Amino acid sequence: MGATGLVETRFFYTALSAALFAFGVTVVDAYTRLSTEYVSCVTAYDCVQPQSMAEVGSDVSNAGLATLLATATWQQRVHPFLAGALALIVARLTYLGWTIRGRSLYIPVVVFLLLSTLILPDVVDLAVRTQPWTQMLQVAGALAIVMLLWWLVLRGQRLWRSPAIDSGPTRALRIRVLVAIALLVLASALGTWSSVSQGGLPCAEFPTCQGSWWPEMDLEQAFAPSRLTQSVPGILPVPVATAMHMMHRLSALVALLYVGWLATHVFCTGNGGTLCRYGLVMLILLLLEVSFGIMAVVNQLPIGLLLAHSVIGVLLLLTVVTLYHATRPRLG
Repeated sequence: MGATGLVETRFFYTALSAALFAFGVTVVDAYTRLSTEYVSCVTAYDCVQPQSMAEVGSDVSNAGLATLLATATWQQRVHPFLAGALALIVARLTYLGWTIRGRSLYIPVVVFLLLSTLILPDVVDLAVRTQPWTQMLQVAGALAIVMLLWWLVLRGQRLWRSPAIDSGPTRALRIRVLVAIALLVLASALGTWSSVSQGGLPCAEFPTCQGSWWPEMDLEQAFAPSRLTQSVPGILPVPVATAMHMMHRLSALVALLYVGWLATHVFCTGNGGTLCRYGLVMLILLLLEVSFGIMAVVNQLPIGLLLAHSVIGVLLLLTVVTLYHATRPRLG
């Protein structure tokens, strides 16, 4: 193995280490965020025991920031160190990419820049860290980082090979896979928005919500830009929280139907059998994702099911990204 081959091997294993580490950071970040949502749900939306909004009182909102300041969890304290360690790995990856030159440099540089979305909020005031726009930025940045690092791993490995011929059916499948990625990202974003807004559980049953297929909702206030900068996550009006929850359900339903159809299609007809395994894995993860989501609702948002729902969602998205890689023409 020549000097270039040795550097490329180091680049691959560094990318793999960075991708696995980034996935771990994403899991810790999700646990931190969902733990906070769980507490708010119990307090504000009667997830454990019945109580009226009047009984909760308005002092929850006023005391919210003081509570957050006094009860910073181990996850919140360790997150900056995890993000910093990931930055060191990505810095090493960037150096190796610069040595190789070409396309191997661009993605590490982008990932290094995206790491600011994970690190900077941790060095500012806690009041800024708890705002929905900051948490949305962190979630989006973490997901983008994991996807980009996994893409580097896919390009450097030999197990999931792309087809040698870029045929018409393969190009059509590639477009369908991109649509699936977009739908999964949309469903994830809407679920995250409900979580960071402390939406709680306004719909405690499935498939209906509050005894109706289409309950009272306030879509305008649920997605108003002003909610991005709310300083304290207090109790949302029930129609607002319901709108957030229902939009996540609808987007998840659309993603379920489309990704389920695509996975079944790939499993049954995948390019002479070489793509069938991706369809099978997608189907398994999709069923797990939907099952954990439904169980989380009917069991009143236990943290274990919420975390499983979030982690399986990331794995499902990475599987679809892997399928997209497998539909691209082979490089070199």
